[in-house]
Parts: sequence; C-alpha cells; structure tokens
Amino acid sequence: MSNDMKSRILGLARKAKISEMEQTLQSAGVHWIECRYPSGDTPLHVAAQSGNIPVLRYLSEVCNSETNHVDITNLAGKTALHEACQNSQPEAVAYLLSKGANARAIKQADWTPLMLACTKTGKKALACCQLLLENGGSALLRDKNKDGWNSIHVAVREGDTSIVKLLLEADPDCKEVTMRSNNGRTPLHTAALHGCTEVVKQLLNISAVDLNSKDSCGATPVHDAVRSGNVETFTTLVTAGANLSLLNKEGYGVHHMAAQAGQCQMLETLSGLIKSDDGLGSFKTTPLHCAVRAGQIKSVETLLAMGADPTKLDSWGRSCHDILPERNTPEIKSMLDNFQQR
Repeated sequence: MSNDMKSRILGLARKAKISEMEQTLQSAGVHWIECRYPSGDTPLHVAAQSGNIPVLRYLSEVCNSETNHVDITNLAGKTALHEACQNSQPEAVAYLLSKGANARAIKQADWTPLMLACTKTGKKALACCQLLLENGGSALLRDKNKDGWNSIHVAVREGDTSIVKLLLEADPDCKEVTMRSNNGRTPLHTAALHGCTEVVKQLLNISAVDLNSKDSCGATPVHDAVRSGNVETFTTLVTAGANLSLLNKEGYGVHHMAAQAGQCQMLETLSGLIKSDDGLGSFKTTPLHCAVRAGQIKSVETLLAMGADPTKLDSWGRSCHDILPERNTPEIKSMLDNFQQR
C-alpha cells in the first residue's frame, strides 16, 4: 500500500468519514491495521484520541477480523486505550474496555492508561479514572513506571483533588499512597514540590503518611515546598508539624535551599520561624555561599539585607568573594564589594 493511500485512510478516520474509509479499504484490499502514521498510530488510535465512537465501532466490529486488535500498539507501545485516557475521552475508554482492552497495558517508560488519565484534570479525566478502576480495581495502583511512580504520584502532581480522592478511596490499606519512587520520593513530596496545597491537606489526613519522610537525597516534603517557593504549601506543612531543623544529605537546611533556589519570599518567611542555619551546610557552607554559587542575585540581596555575613569562611577557608569566579556575576560582586566597604 502506498504512503498516500495510508495517509488518506488515516485522514478519513480522523474526520470520521466511515463510508469513504470503508470504500477506500475495500478498493485497496487492505485491513486498517496496515495503515499507520510514522508514529505507528493506526486508525484505532486516531479514533480513540478524538473519542469518535462510530469509528471505533466500525474498526472493532464491522471491519475487524477474527483477531481482536483492540490492544494494537504504536511505536511508543501505546494502545488505543492509552490514547483515550491521555486525551480524557471517557466514552472511548468505556467502549474500549467493553471490547476487552487491557487496563494494565504498559507503554514505553512503563506508563499505564490510569497513569496517563491522571496527567489530566477535570470531570472527563475523573470519569476515565473511575472507569479504569471499576474495570481493574486497586491492582492498577500497584503498577509503577520506570521512575517508580504509581498513579497516585502522577495525580498529586496535577492537583485535582477529586481524582486524588478517588485514588485514595481505592487504596484503603494506604500501601500505595506511601509508596516510594526509585529515588525515595512519596506522593507527599511530589504534591509539596508542585505547590498543590489542597492535595497536601488530603494526604496529611492519612495517618500512614510520614510528614518528615526523607527521599534518597535527604529531602523532606517541607524542603520541597521551600525550594518551590510555595508559602501556602509550606505553611500547611509547618502547621501540621513539619520539622524545619532537618538537613538533607549535603547538610543543607531550609535557609540554604531557599537561597539556592532564589526564593526570597521564602527566606523572609523562614526568618520569622527558625534561626538561619549558617555553618550547618556541607563544608560549613552558609546560605549566602549557596546563593552566590547559584548566581541568585535577589537571594544575595535579601540575605545581605537580613544581616548575612559574606566574610564567613567555609571548610576550605573561602568567603563568598572567593567563590565569585565560579559564577562571574558582576551584580553579586558589586553587592559584596559594597558590603566590605562599609
């Protein structure tokens, strides 16, 4: 079959011109599974993406051979069900599941239909998740992608509280909500990093969730809130009892992290809650050292205004001036020079 013929058939599927597609397939004497885009998408994938039920029905019932092709994959390993879920097409999800689509099918990078459904928000995405869980049950939550994330990790990142609530209800034993990714991160870490405050509140209502859990780098959820600069999420965690004195594996505390990430509002918030952890960093690195090394001009300005001392030395005897060549930031050099001239 010529590429032009393939493109024509795929185009007709996309436009839902079933009669023309049927005539073209018959005249060419081919089955629709032979028609693919360079991505490997078939007419079934195309119909699932747009939620076109008449085309899905034609391809799977009228035009199908004895073999069930509902789980045919593209070059990325995605089935039509993956496509329907990623595009929040609940009617297509329901139809494909009724035709025997595998709710635990895995595409490249080990993503399942439920994980892809959880990347979206809103009522249609919620409906897709409900249909999948009704079909596959809580076992779907045990599936992990290549990074060790399950569907709860994905959902909390997007911040849709309705979807998160649905997944939590499907995990009554709290085994999946406390599951760690390959780098030791829990769903609470993810929600905190992305500033999803309402989801953080949902997770904190679960007794099994560890508020001060450390990932493989020693970061806690409150560390992530500090780095992302979300004061509301940070305040929620602190109010719940987050320990602000914990250090990561580099020996950095919350002040170091805020300085390094350029989160000036967070530095000001921290100043009223906990003493600056000067000297607690790895190799006696101060938050100001971190800000200078990261080239964070506003952080340097804020820290100096708060009384940080740029003459303090790290374990190698270096002041903030000494590490300036690492970044070559004229604005920071000028601020440090002005400090020394006082």
